[in-house]
This record gives sequence, structure tokens and C-alpha cells, in this order.
Amino acid sequence: QDLLKDFGTGINRTSILIARNNWKVSEEELRNTTIQRLFEVERAYWDLYFAVADLGVSEMHLERARKLVKQAEALEEVGLSPAIDVTWAETMAAAQETAILQAQNRARKLRHRLLRVLGILDVERVGADFELADSPATEPVKASLAQAVRIAKQARPDYAQAELAIGNSELQRRFTKNQRLPTLQLFGEYGFAGMDDSLGDSVDVLDDGDFGSWQLGLRFAVPLPNRTARSEYRAAQLQYQQARVRLDALTETITREVADALADLEAAEKRIETTDRARRLAESLLSAEDMSYSLGRSDSLDVLDAQAALAAAERNEVRARTDYATALTNLYKVQGNLLEQKGIALKPPQSP
Repeated sequence: QDLLKDFGTGINRTSILIARNNWKVSEEELRNTTIQRLFEVERAYWDLYFAVADLGVSEMHLERARKLVKQAEALEEVGLSPAIDVTWAETMAAAQETAILQAQNRARKLRHRLLRVLGILDVERVGADFELADSPATEPVKASLAQAVRIAKQARPDYAQAELAIGNSELQRRFTKNQRLPTLQLFGEYGFAGMDDSLGDSVDVLDDGDFGSWQLGLRFAVPLPNRTARSEYRAAQLQYQQARVRLDALTETITREVADALADLEAAEKRIETTDRARRLAESLLSAEDMSYSLGRSDSLDVLDAQAALAAAERNEVRARTDYATALTNLYKVQGNLLEQKGIALKPPQSP
């Protein structure tokens, strides 16, 4: 039985504990990979959502332009509008038809991209149409920096891996420190000696107990100069300090990433408010220009400008809402709780 070097279950279980921590590191790496992939899927989804919404805006713009063509033709017939007004309206309608073709192609490509990041793009699904069920959140999510950083320290895979690395370094440091000690072993032996000319008779005399022997003692050894053990302990100390420094650096990185994510989320939320107001003002302006044109007080260019302003405002509002959804997903990613927010539970293999 060792009494100094290699004494105790803690020292003898070092390799087992390190292996267990390494298993947990692998589990966290699996979580990190899954989070990154899910974020790519979310980002591809919202890019496609905007492309589809942008296509809808272009179609509405085309519908308004065609309506203006009919209105200009009617006013021209009664002499309230010049022929050039019809030409301007038709030109805008033709431009919107081209824009729709481009928007359709962009949406088609983004559908392929979403299927690819989902890992289900094949020959049968290329060109397939599908509906987008989720829309950007309407209720803003409130979160403080302190709360978000606290969640990140509890949920981020890389932070858990850094803490496990410190644990492994501490185990290795404790083990190498123990290996510097002298060897002191307690030993004991007890045996029987059989005495006879034949094997069978010699065994029979064991019952007498007169030929037993025993010994008890200590073995003590001091390695000199023990340079290997001392150098391994110094290396373990340095590895432990490096692990602590990496954790501190990671904490700063997490704080910066979370702060940036919250800033993006707040900016997107404010953009939703401003673009919504701008869209409503553009609608009022178009309504006023339509009325003015029908009364002969303005020309079709004024209406076309108002239509273009409304279409731009509608696009900006959709972009702000999809940017908010992407920013929210990014916040969950940097917090490390994206899987939990989406209701996804990983079931890793059972540890050996």
C-alpha cells in the first residue's frame, strides 16, 4: 500500500476523471456544431422569407402600375391627361415585370440554399415550391447585458469546454505534484512451508501451523535528483495558468459578442418602428397623389414616384422585421441556448 506517492483514490482516478471530462468536451463540441448549423438554417430561412416578401412587394407595385395605366388611358380619352402619362405608366409596369422575374429567380435560388443547409436538396426537390410557415416575431424580446452574459456562461459550449480544460489541468497538476514525493510502501506477507519427501504429505502438514512465516515492513525510496517529476509538475502548472487565461479571454469575447448582438437587436427593433411609420406615410402620400391625379392637378410621374416610395417603404419594413428575427437568432447563438429556444434536445451516445 502506497503511503506517499500514488496514495489515495483521488490520485489513482486521475486518468478516469480526465477521460470523463474529455467525453463531456466531445458532447459540448456536438452541441456547438449543431448550434452553428441551426443558425445557418435560420439565417437562410429569413433570407428566403425576405425574398418572397420582396417578390410580393414587386407584384403589388406592378398591380398599382397597371392600374395607373388604365387610369391614364381613361383620362387621356376625355382629354384630362396627355398621352405621355400613359407611356410613363406603361414604362413603369414593364420595369416591374422585369423586377418580378429577377425576384422570382432570387427566391428560387434561396429555396435551393435553404434545402442545401437542411441537407435535403436532391434532384426531386430542386425547383419544388413550399410554404414558409413562420413569420418574424411581433413582440420585442427584452434582455439585459448582465442577464445575457450570465446565460452565456451557463449555456455556451465553448465556455463549458474551457471550464473542463481547467478541470483537467487541475487534475494533472495535482497528479504531477504527487509524483514528486518519495515512494513509501507498506507491505506484509504470510505464508506456509510444507516439509516432507512427497508433495501430498507436505501439504498435509500445513494444518499444523508450525511452519508458517510472515513479514511486515516499509519500503522507502527517494529518487535523486528527480528532475523529470519536477519538470512535469512545472509544465502542469503552466498548463493550468494557460487554461485560466483562456477562460478569462473567452469571458471577454462572450461579453463583446453578447453586447454586439443586443445592440443589433435594439437597432432592428427601432428600425421596425421607423419603417412602419414610413410605410404608413407613403400609403397616405400615394392616396393623396391618386386623388390629385384623378382631379387633373398632377401628372402620372407624381403618382409613379409615390408608388415607388411606397414599394421602397414596404421593402424596408420587411427587411427590418427579418433583420430583427436574424438578430434574435444570433443573440440565442452567442448565448448558447439556441437549441433550447427552438425546442431541440440532443441525445448524445451513452458514455462508456
